[in-house]
Amino acid sequence: MNKQKKTDIKVGVTVVVGTVLLIWVLGWAKNVSFTDNHNTVKVKFNSTSGLSDGDLITVNGVKAGYVQSIQLVDNFPLLELKIDRNVSLKSDAKFSIMMLDLMGGKKIEIFPGNESTLLNLDEMHTGEFVGDIATAMAALSSVQGDIVTLIKEVRSAVTKINSSYLSDDFISNVTSGLNNLNSLLTETTKVLKANKGNVADLIANTNSLVKQSSKLIDENEKGIETGINGLNELLSNSNKLVKRIDMFVEETVEQENNLGKAMYDEKMLEDLKKTLSATNELLKILLEQIKDEGINVDANIF
Repeated sequence: MNKQKKTDIKVGVTVVVGTVLLIWVLGWAKNVSFTDNHNTVKVKFNSTSGLSDGDLITVNGVKAGYVQSIQLVDNFPLLELKIDRNVSLKSDAKFSIMMLDLMGGKKIEIFPGNESTLLNLDEMHTGEFVGDIATAMAALSSVQGDIVTLIKEVRSAVTKINSSYLSDDFISNVTSGLNNLNSLLTETTKVLKANKGNVADLIANTNSLVKQSSKLIDENEKGIETGINGLNELLSNSNKLVKRIDMFVEETVEQENNLGKAMYDEKMLEDLKKTLSATNELLKILLEQIKDEGINVDANIF
């Protein structure tokens, strides 16, 4: 009987310990705690993309909480996050849904912020979905047709290039051109070698000419400077003279001087025409008298 009781006690203790361990493991897996040492933050996202209750929350990559609940409010997911109290969130904190691993798991990554003011935990905040492999595949599917068209166009272009520039005639022409260039370089090298001394003399003479020119300029620097200054002064005076001539012509056209008034005065021009006409008549009379009998002068003196 005592042996049976010992066996029952062992079985009971084993069952109790196993039950406690099971509850503890489930609580650890589901982030259940008998002491609440978390702050609650509500965040709205456009999409959770498979995020579920109990998923991990990290702050700069370090585990700092879990997702308490997910609700659909006004067609937008509203998440209630449990974040460790020792995490100091600033007013510019950012919440992002990211991939946890390549198997498709999700987590919430929090950037705690740098502002001096703390995050208001009573307000609703807005997060963003960064994207995952499924999102990338969906985006790729949307441009699949364009990619296929682009590949076809690239293939067509490569085919045309191959047919145009990789033909036997093109390769033959390129080879011939390279051979001609090689021959030209060979002949040039021969000419330079044959006239090596002349080239050296030419370079030496050029250097000597440059040195002499530099010396001449240095020796006559003041004279050249004086000549340039004089030329500049002459150009300046010529410019002034041209301006004065332009001004005189403009004043003449605008009848602002005596010459302009005389040239553009119609009455004076008319009187001048009459005077010239009378003078012309007088000259005709004098010429006729000279040809006939001389000039008849009928004058009373005194």
